[in-house]
Amino acid sequence: MVDYKFILYVLAIYYYTTVGADYSVSLITPQDIQIGLTTVISWTFEGIQETTVELGIANFVTSVSTVIDPNVILADESQYWNVTVLSGRYRFYILDKFKEYQEFSEAFIVVQTNGSVLGSSNSSSSNNTSIGPIRLSKTTITIILAVFLSFFGLGALYGLYKSKRKPTFFVLYLLAFVLPPLCVIIYVV
Repeated sequence: MVDYKFILYVLAIYYYTTVGADYSVSLITPQDIQIGLTTVISWTFEGIQETTVELGIANFVTSVSTVIDPNVILADESQYWNVTVLSGRYRFYILDKFKEYQEFSEAFIVVQTNGSVLGSSNSSSSNNTSIGPIRLSKTTITIILAVFLSFFGLGALYGLYKSKRKPTFFVLYLLAFVLPPLCVIIYVV
């Protein structure tokens, strides 16, 4: 006999260890900054940083990114940076490659020291420009798969209850039609 309480406890522990060990970062958008000067990049941080996190700047128009610090400590909540990028419209980003988590600041302008803006960016540019692909974290994908499999499992149990076929038919169906695509999805992610 299957102990469903035990399975529920295991799933609850798994959920709270993967979701509960997360953190939250929010980058603070700076006012226009000047090339050649040192500026402070600030953010708010809640949680525990368990992985290496990258801090960088991305050009809003060309999507070209420059790494500022490949191993930033989020608990510091700020970092000094000597502005070395060309003038234009940019966004700061924080990237956690392990959890596939990205956080962006709002767009801001990098100007020459005398205040003139160079480059092809202009103020009429839309804030909807995409910097890169949207990535779902492994936690989000795990939750989506768990919900999907829960609904599928309930449907299969209901179908098994209402059907006159033998239970082996449903096991073979699961192995033949559901498991291979699920393995491909998990492998790709």
